[in-house]
Amino acid sequence: DLNETIDEISKINYKNLIYLSQYEIFKKEFFKNKSYSIVFADFDYLPFKKKSFDLVICNFCTNKVLDKKNYLKKIFNILTDDGLFLCNFFGEQTLTELRQCFFIADDKFLNGAFNRVPKFDLMADFSNLLAEIGYNEIVTEKINFDVFYKNIIGILKDIKNMGEKIPMKEKKEKISKTYLNFLNKIYTKEFADQNLQLKVTLDLISISSWKQ
Repeated sequence: DLNETIDEISKINYKNLIYLSQYEIFKKEFFKNKSYSIVFADFDYLPFKKKSFDLVICNFCTNKVLDKKNYLKKIFNILTDDGLFLCNFFGEQTLTELRQCFFIADDKFLNGAFNRVPKFDLMADFSNLLAEIGYNEIVTEKINFDVFYKNIIGILKDIKNMGEKIPMKEKKEKISKTYLNFLNKIYTKEFADQNLQLKVTLDLISISSWKQ
């Protein structure tokens, strides 16, 4: 969603617009002709003054944040009193097929299961957290859809490119070619359509809320 997000937000009538990212790829490829101020920092570090934003859009980055409550408090503090917060993230049903296949493959090759797929936020838990912090008029929307791939390599490459991972202390066992071939075989057996395309479930959550 890199260039799509930037193109859409550029249509907003704004006085000042600041884009924060921890990925420096944005600087070279997507901001050449945009009137943005760009800040590079970790997503859980917001170097902004209190009550300095009328609108904050958090687009698919909460999974990178370990302490979500503290992160959402920081966003609450930098919003003006009548500020709006919009947030999009992947929900709990995302990548369920891949998670199941990893468990089967890990059990066969490694005699155990590893947390290879990040834990996604529950919509209800996220909404409750916003309410606990003090956000008001919380509105949620959930869209579930499927994407299809030719093989497991395509799935894993897209996940890597999306940055869908979180910092974890648990060390994962490395994946061999034999492991990947078995993973692809299991996935095809359990979750392929009639054209042998591998189904991937994506659970998209959108939440809007006001400071007051």
